[in-house]
Amino acid sequence: MGKHRVAVLGIGIVCSGFMLAASAAGSGPRLSGGRVEDAVEDVQTPRKAAVTRPEQKLNAHDRSGDFVGPNAQPSSPAFGNQPDEGKVLGFDFARDPLNAKAPMQTFQETMKADIEALPMVKATQRALLEKRYKLTPRLDPSAKMSRGKPLPVGPTARLASGLRWESSLT
Repeated sequence: MGKHRVAVLGIGIVCSGFMLAASAAGSGPRLSGGRVEDAVEDVQTPRKAAVTRPEQKLNAHDRSGDFVGPNAQPSSPAFGNQPDEGKVLGFDFARDPLNAKAPMQTFQETMKADIEALPMVKATQRALLEKRYKLTPRLDPSAKMSRGKPLPVGPTARLASGLRWESSLT
């Protein structure tokens, strides 16, 4: 019986030690609002880097247009013998805006072309809608919706030439 008490006492001490260690682990440094500081979250939180090193400071030459895509000089004279002098003249998804009609087209050029094409696109869409649907509303003179709004009636879809509503039901 003495060995049994010693075993129970030993297990109790070990369990108490685990519980004490677990409670101490959760009581680390706290931030404002009572949250526990999270080292992983702290490392992954983006922060603005201080511009203190010389290579981080841009001068007038760095900001000039010499390094813009079309103006950039080749990195090697060997490119002069290669097709297109080694330049990427086709579409480059990192450089060209979405829906650009030509490589190196700026966003402003794309937007200007889209605005100029807008009346034609609207007219084409309107013609398509008028071909498929009757766009003039037919209102029931006696049936009304809530608050007295007139109720549109009848099919608005246009059938293809040669078809009738009665023949499409069979």
